[in-house]
Amino acid sequence: MHERDESLGQLSRSSTLVGETDSHGSPLPESRSRDSQNLASEALPHTPPSQTPDPPPTSVAAFARQCESSFGSHHHSTSPTDSCVDEGSPGFLPCPKSSIEDGQNGNDTALGHGQASRRPSTPVNGRHLEEARVLKYDRGRGMQIVCIVGSFMGAIFALGFLIAGIYVLTTSQPQQTLSYDVSEPAYWAISYSVHLTFLCSAYSARAIRDVSLRWGLSKDGRLGCNTHIAPFASSTRSKVHKWYMGIVFNISLSLTSACTLTSFRLPSLKPDGKVRYAGLNGMVMVLCGLAAGITVVITSWTLATTMIPTWSSNPLNTASAAVQNGLVTPRPNRCMLSVQQQHEADERTPDMSTYVYPRDTQPSLVQAYRSTRYLLMASWALPMAAIIGAVTVLVLCSQGFMSYAAIGQGLTFSWEKNTRPRNFAQLVVLPKADGSSPYKFSSRAVCGVFFLASLHLIQTLSLDCAEGVLHRWTDELTWRRAYAEDAQSASGAQLSQRFLAATILSPYKILFLMNRATLHWALGQCVLVTSRPRRNDLAQMEFYYVRLGVYALFACSICGFVTFLATRHSRGPQPATFGHLQTLADVVDDWETDEKNRLWWGDKAQVQTTASASASASVSEESERRAGTSSRREGVSRIRKSERYL
Repeated sequence: MHERDESLGQLSRSSTLVGETDSHGSPLPESRSRDSQNLASEALPHTPPSQTPDPPPTSVAAFARQCESSFGSHHHSTSPTDSCVDEGSPGFLPCPKSSIEDGQNGNDTALGHGQASRRPSTPVNGRHLEEARVLKYDRGRGMQIVCIVGSFMGAIFALGFLIAGIYVLTTSQPQQTLSYDVSEPAYWAISYSVHLTFLCSAYSARAIRDVSLRWGLSKDGRLGCNTHIAPFASSTRSKVHKWYMGIVFNISLSLTSACTLTSFRLPSLKPDGKVRYAGLNGMVMVLCGLAAGITVVITSWTLATTMIPTWSSNPLNTASAAVQNGLVTPRPNRCMLSVQQQHEADERTPDMSTYVYPRDTQPSLVQAYRSTRYLLMASWALPMAAIIGAVTVLVLCSQGFMSYAAIGQGLTFSWEKNTRPRNFAQLVVLPKADGSSPYKFSSRAVCGVFFLASLHLIQTLSLDCAEGVLHRWTDELTWRRAYAEDAQSASGAQLSQRFLAATILSPYKILFLMNRATLHWALGQCVLVTSRPRRNDLAQMEFYYVRLGVYALFACSICGFVTFLATRHSRGPQPATFGHLQTLADVVDDWETDEKNRLWWGDKAQVQTTASASASASVSEESERRAGTSSRREGVSRIRKSERYL
């Protein structure tokens, strides 16, 4: 097929166009003639050799018909022809039914399994057919570089913690904790800088995992959506994306997060409560380095074994890459079907009508994906657990309220630590009465780290579910920019965009990221692992009910916001896709974009089908319309809601 395209391109560049005439016998202008030949090369039906011999090739269109007959006649339909009429044109050119059905993708080298596709019946901007076949998609090199740099930072982070932890273990006996004098500003500066490094490396690791999982599922033939819920998605053929690797990946990230907070949250305090010196727990730091190292190994393995066509998270760009790499095959007569209507179309029999009328309201995300309900339930588990924890701690502290109520110190809602009465509950690990302990101090602190890591794991899984719902909604917003009732007001759907711009310009993503970062910080404030390493007499966890209540409010705000988006209905006839790649491939028939990488969707043409029940029956004529995309705003028009579409 590639040889055929090259021969067509060479002939079209070296040949001169032969004069053609329109339907009334008048000669066509050179531009009309060139466009007509491009259209005719794919539109005119083939005549069986047994009935009429092929004439000598006197034009590019004639030579194209012979090439199509010689090299790819099995790709074309010999059914009765339809007629395509573009709005605003004085007449219409005949084209076979396959030219409309197969023209949904716009690139015959993009599809695999031996299936060729065609350009839409209307040439874009007068380009030649062979020039328009070559399509490009954004490979997201910027995102790839950021992920690789972040993975490199994670390797340095893991190595640094591992070396520092080994040093503390070998030089600080028997407590295995290194204490040093530090001012309070310096203490927080060190803590925040280390925590920021972890967040950058963790973001890169998650991005690598999510992008690679998207394309790893293609090996199983399950490249369904642009957004997959990583904790609950796995591949059966890709080893790095097995279900158990996902569990190890999430546990290692949660453990690293807990160790990062705990390693620099072991301060010894002066009697007035101010920071006097901070302790570095050697065993916790070694554990943090090992967990971070496991994450780096998994991400490096992922980068080395997964073929990633594009790192971009844009749903249109992902669909274009999937089509051109043969992972998704566009299907005919689905230009007005939403993702919810895909199953209805699959159940149609050949004798059933294939046309539909445009909808005024599109289905919500909950209606489009049944799994959305379970994701919302999992995300709401986080605020419910926080509320239960806050109430439990409040009940445990209520005994002290009664004794202090007589002196006017009852229930308190102070954010800071308060001991009269207490606004926190303690889980303390004390030594024996004689001062000895069967466990080392660092071991007791590690128990608190594992408990805190389990809380981080629950938070991570819950927020990942909420983020998956959010990303599917933002995928839909990207697609919906392609259409507006007033064609001139449509901004156009961006096929490719820099990842930083895509994040910054999305208020939904910004709001979610800010709330997620706040929750991550708040969890470290709700549950504190404290100690007195120099005295080696105390290791405890403190739970603050006021902080847990604030944490629950933030968690409820995130889940409520995501639930609102999941149940929201989009208005207008534009089919809802929610990042479903097959649906996007069905509704986008032309992947060409303008100079700003934009395309528009709308009404494109009228299809007039002539059919007869028998040779003696009277001919009845029915008309349908088709919708599609264009690289020009004026290339599409407003959808006609009273007419039916194929």
